[in-house]
Amino acid sequence: MCVHGFGFDLHSNDYKVVRVSYSGGENGFWVPPGVEIYSVKEKSWRDFEGFVPEFGITEYFWSQAYVNGNVHWVGYKRVDPVTKGCFVVSFDLDGEEFGEMELPGSLVHEFPGNMVASVMGESLSVLVYDRRAFTKQCTVWVLKEYGVVESWSKQYEIDLDGRLVLMLGLRKNGEMLLVMGKELVSYDPENEGIKKLGLSACKDSFWSGDYMETLVLLEEGTEAEPALSVEEDGLEDDSVGLRAYYMQTVMLNAPEALL
Repeated sequence: MCVHGFGFDLHSNDYKVVRVSYSGGENGFWVPPGVEIYSVKEKSWRDFEGFVPEFGITEYFWSQAYVNGNVHWVGYKRVDPVTKGCFVVSFDLDGEEFGEMELPGSLVHEFPGNMVASVMGESLSVLVYDRRAFTKQCTVWVLKEYGVVESWSKQYEIDLDGRLVLMLGLRKNGEMLLVMGKELVSYDPENEGIKKLGLSACKDSFWSGDYMETLVLLEEGTEAEPALSVEEDGLEDDSVGLRAYYMQTVMLNAPEALL
């Protein structure tokens, strides 16, 4: 089982991917996990040689939260053969080291597979589902001041009425992006209104991330590829301008509705 984290290392001016991998045994997964790091600058994977705590991550939602130069997941440790203690696992992309952050007391002994690390606005948050499928309720906790455990605050309790729901994130207008069944919808927590956005697919096809402007180039000095022919790109007009307009419309205008 693998979980991933992605973010920007401000010190080395580099994007990095962190992969945390668990090998399975007869009674679950072995800890500590194996950890690898991919550097966009170096274009290669390398084994992480630092200290890896003995924690578990049960991740069904393929999520992570990049806040304050760290990637975050909800992790757990076994307190005894039956009880698990939950917390937030962090990985500093600059210093490349793991850390732990306490959760509110009421979440410490929640089932870890029902909790997801997320970002609300610019703050670290944790989404707590009452179950992974056909959810009746989702509670949103937000860490108001990063690193200050006492600043955890329960912001929303969303009644989902037993539907198959996945919460994707917060929009600029304060509404939340949800996947309900196979549809992407916008949910207003104040009046509990739901607005369909005209997009549908299987639940795990949707993903959202926070947009942040940057001057960092992913590829420096890469030559532009030649334009496709009419037969290759499927357009009826051989106009370069039309082709460029078509690509801009698809890539720029489509996400506009989700901001």
